[in-house]
Amino acid sequence: MKRLKERLNFFGVEEQMFTSFAPESLDWLSGVRIHSFSTQHTSYPASNVLDTGLSYWLSETNNTTNQWIVFDFGKQVFVNKVMIKVDNYECTVKDFTIEACENNDPNSTWRPLKEFQARCGNQCSTDQNFTGLDFKGRFLRLYAKNNWGPGGGSYILITNVKFWGAALE
Repeated sequence: MKRLKERLNFFGVEEQMFTSFAPESLDWLSGVRIHSFSTQHTSYPASNVLDTGLSYWLSETNNTTNQWIVFDFGKQVFVNKVMIKVDNYECTVKDFTIEACENNDPNSTWRPLKEFQARCGNQCSTDQNFTGLDFKGRFLRLYAKNNWGPGGGSYILITNVKFWGAALE
């Protein structure tokens, strides 16, 4: 794989190959960790979003806007799709942005890659796939702008997050 990457880089097509043909595999993500987060409920930590079970992350009570989680892949990766599992509660994330940090420094400026809206809020409880990220780097941030509603929604809720792409190192 290393030799293939060197050859592709030599011919100037490495980036196009990963953008077009990145495998949809989670095997390389065993090392993904939560680097940081805005807030979390004491009983529902941010690390729950990486659990494949039914546990979830809740922001701290009365924090229904501008909440975020930073993911650390532990190495340089290419990500072309993110799956977010949500629930049918009004506190479920509604509008969110996937962001990349400048210079691979999670303490620097974050740049929006793509904005999405989860189709949820008392409507469904399912996996939702969001494509077209074309992210290269080590740190990625999920920035939740708001939730689906005021009727019992005094949190931001996300059940699971999974990524598809390829390791670059």
